[in-house]
Amino acid sequence: MSVIDNIVIGAGPAAAAVVSALVEDRRQSVTVLDVGTRLERWRQELLDEARIQPVALWPTSTRRALSEQPKSVGAVLPEKRVYGSDFPFRDEGQLAGVEAEGGANPNLVSSAFGGFSNVWGAQVMPFTRPTIDRWPVSYADMTAAYRDILRLIPFAGVDDDLAELFPLLVAPAPLPRLAPRTETILRRYERSRHRIRPLGITVGAARLAFDASRCTRCGLCMTGCPDGLIFSASHLLDSLIAHRSVRYQSRSLVLEVTEDATGASVRWKDLATGRLHERSADRVFVAAGGIGSTRLLATLKSLEGKSLKLQEALQFVLPALSIRSAGDPRQQAAFTLNQFNVALQLDEDGRDLPFIHFYPYNAAMLEAVPRVLRVRSLDPALASLMARLTVGLGYLPSWASPTVQLRIGARRHDGELPEVTVRRDDFGDLPMLKATVSALRRVAPWLDLWPMPGVRLGAAGKSYHFGGTLPMAEASDPRELVADRLGRPRGIRRVHFVDGAVLPDIPATTFTLTVMANARRIAVEAMKREIEAAA
Repeated sequence: MSVIDNIVIGAGPAAAAVVSALVEDRRQSVTVLDVGTRLERWRQELLDEARIQPVALWPTSTRRALSEQPKSVGAVLPEKRVYGSDFPFRDEGQLAGVEAEGGANPNLVSSAFGGFSNVWGAQVMPFTRPTIDRWPVSYADMTAAYRDILRLIPFAGVDDDLAELFPLLVAPAPLPRLAPRTETILRRYERSRHRIRPLGITVGAARLAFDASRCTRCGLCMTGCPDGLIFSASHLLDSLIAHRSVRYQSRSLVLEVTEDATGASVRWKDLATGRLHERSADRVFVAAGGIGSTRLLATLKSLEGKSLKLQEALQFVLPALSIRSAGDPRQQAAFTLNQFNVALQLDEDGRDLPFIHFYPYNAAMLEAVPRVLRVRSLDPALASLMARLTVGLGYLPSWASPTVQLRIGARRHDGELPEVTVRRDDFGDLPMLKATVSALRRVAPWLDLWPMPGVRLGAAGKSYHFGGTLPMAEASDPRELVADRLGRPRGIRRVHFVDGAVLPDIPATTFTLTVMANARRIAVEAMKREIEAAA
């Protein structure tokens, strides 16, 4: 039995999904090349020590060190920290040559083992059938891949009205008890759903990739779960790397991917020594993230001087107030991940679908209040505000969002990636956003959830829901830069792009589950075709 040599570039969700498929075939040998930044050792040791006792008993110094709030980096939403660390965003060379214009998010490529899933919101829903029906991949194929991923990760949720648009696919574990404000809103929705649903609005509980059964509702979800219950691709990869056929190589910054008649080759820099290395393989799977993978695409297809369209689901922040108080949330035990969702269906089939994740109180909301108002004398007023506040983090589909342009430049030096400039076009009127806010105002009396004025729009690239620079398309598609259903650019046989870069478009709904499912599907189909060709 001959061994098939695979190289996987990156260690985020797409990479983990590819490796999960490859290890199921004993003929596959897998090498993962990754920069591999991890939590600082002293923080990890502090966390390990702190886990021995409940959060309520942590010393003040420990809690301060492990639960730092998000930091402003110039974008609308501050940048999250995990256990007080910025390691998912740290530049270890992968950001050299990336220029963000017009206030765009500069930290667009992660160096971390696990990628941005170290700091994600853990929401997992499939794309709607009408979205996938426009792809060169069947809904049945994607459904099978969704199920495979949901069986590999923790999954908690509820079977409710959202299942009509987003089937559960596998049975979820129950969510922990929701915050009092969330419970009230969901009850009010049930009482008035006969009025709300005809307006195109569906409300339902969150679906999350975390081990809900062990949740202690300590309130630290947004700064790093003390017990590691929120799924990260690093969890899955750690278990897969223990497999005999998988070799993980950190401190490796891939600079170039090429292909010739004999196979594919990868060139990378050893970040510990600065030396350049090159190696060939039977297949290469590129999973460096939407922009990281696009820079490697530029080395494969000679894109210097070209501008590519990056499709992004525009992110916006929508605070909402309730007239009735749910009590001071600072005194309530709760998990602080997304707790309920609102979908607004603007078409008949469910493709034009703005989506909002609503969050209960967490300490970051208090941090957002001007310091001058956080004084003891004003605490009753502050408590009253927090008892009524819910914050929505919403998205518009990429086709209703401003276009983001990637301008590809040259390499400055041999040991660097091609330069890339990120710039967003003018916003325009954003009619879908206006329709969303207007619809929420219409149902506000029934939900007691009143949108506040002044919706804030995220900077370009800040949603991390982006891709589509190498969209999968049918063979008849006239565009020059497209991929087949295996993520291969035209004329390429052994290099597969498997992350957000190959998604044909980016709807407003949750992103990472589809990235993982599509990556796994590509790996499974690539292996199947290889078997058929050898038969």
